[in-house]
Amino acid sequence: MPTFNTLRLDPPQDAAEFEKIVNAAADIKWKGTYFQRYGRPGQQQDGVDIYGCSGPDEGMAIQCKNTCHSLPFHVVLSELEKAEKFRHPIKVLFVATTQYNDKSLQDKMWELSTGRRENGLHSVLPLFWEDIVRELAKDRSVLFSFYPHLAWASNDDMLLDEVRRVLPYKGSIEFVKEYRFCRATFDDRNLDDIYAFWELCDDPSFAFQDARLENLRLTLIQNIRNFTGLIGAHYTRLVGRELLAFHDYADQAYVDEIRTKMEMVADALVSTYQALLSPRRASNLPF
Repeated sequence: MPTFNTLRLDPPQDAAEFEKIVNAAADIKWKGTYFQRYGRPGQQQDGVDIYGCSGPDEGMAIQCKNTCHSLPFHVVLSELEKAEKFRHPIKVLFVATTQYNDKSLQDKMWELSTGRRENGLHSVLPLFWEDIVRELAKDRSVLFSFYPHLAWASNDDMLLDEVRRVLPYKGSIEFVKEYRFCRATFDDRNLDDIYAFWELCDDPSFAFQDARLENLRLTLIQNIRNFTGLIGAHYTRLVGRELLAFHDYADQAYVDEIRTKMEMVADALVSTYQALLSPRRASNLPF
């Protein structure tokens, strides 16, 4: 399963939004240094969009290039030339780009930086999109502020894990699937997992962000209501025991009718449970 820092997130289309993301990534990467966007659109920025103006990494400068596909090396040289006129000291100039890692560009920029350092000048290094995402992933609150859908997915994953914990398949669900109801008696403790799930999850605060998962949760709860309603209507608890006894109906046709209803409701309960925890099966359900 991909982690947040291995997800291939789409870069923003808006240049200003990209600058905000890079600024946030810089705050995380160089923790303790205060980074600020330099100037505003329309003002001459001398090759620097973001600057570390105080802290242990003061002097880190970043130029943001929201390129569609690739960052040509001549653009790097052009931005470097502008940065030579920047009025504040530069320790390292990073060129942040929405481009993914590129060996050719890395080699050219590293070779350029080596030559510059030999002449007492600052380096110029690439900051690729993967690098930016990796930094954002270190602070989920920051990542989610730019990509809120990831927060929803994270919330839903946690809720699914909680469903698996409270209502594992090897327990009440397997019992409901395998047990043929309308027999004489069964141990009510076999349904404890279902009761625990119902108590925990029949609550608006336990809600999925994904509409289909939320629909499945609500359907599963309704299936449980239907199932336990039939149990309550046709079984009686034996005094002082955990056993439920099926009512002694004389009419066999009526017993068969109840059995059919219970099997249908039990099948619906199990199918909805499986669809909730295996979403690919959800397309087989009639909603």
